[in-house]
Amino acid sequence: MSKDITICTGSIFDTTCLYMVNTVNVFGVMGKGLALEVKKRHPDVFKHYYRKCSINRNLLHDNKKLPLDKALRKINKKLYFTAGDMVVRDIKRDRTKNYKGYVGVISLATKGHWARPSTYPIIRTCMKSIGTSYSEQVWTSIAFPLLGASNGGLDPLKVIRVMLEELRTLNIPRVEVYVPAELEVKANKLLKQIIKG
Repeated sequence: MSKDITICTGSIFDTTCLYMVNTVNVFGVMGKGLALEVKKRHPDVFKHYYRKCSINRNLLHDNKKLPLDKALRKINKKLYFTAGDMVVRDIKRDRTKNYKGYVGVISLATKGHWARPSTYPIIRTCMKSIGTSYSEQVWTSIAFPLLGASNGGLDPLKVIRVMLEELRTLNIPRVEVYVPAELEVKANKLLKQIIKG
């Protein structure tokens, strides 16, 4: 289990974890919510993610005459970057300033098309993907937003439960999970229940 899991409120951009998770789709669009804010603050993160999604965008464009659902079904098995995949990008910081915040952004695909909702199985896949990559990257601390709960359309409390259950199986030394202030008490109760097992 992750040794230190903290439920946080406020802005994920204020984290002192080394990496923060940004929620994205698989077509290179950062048009709302956290993704849009990451795009504004870190254009290089967006450019790197956008390039990663270029094959997917081309496939969708080639099928633009079809209704969206039909086009997505047709190209689903050909997608290069899929839900649960991630793009990790270190960010450039002014080394002359005494900066103590995050040094990288993990853009994690929590849904397929930007106009479609996420699903709980995708959130589990995302968390497992973090676990697999963690063993390769040796991240010492990661800050998470609620995956799929805002623009993804999922119930925030169910997302918190899924994320905490999956974090229980990972070995990341320090994790912060950012929740809306009104859910802080309920999230901390869930954390205590899941830690007790």
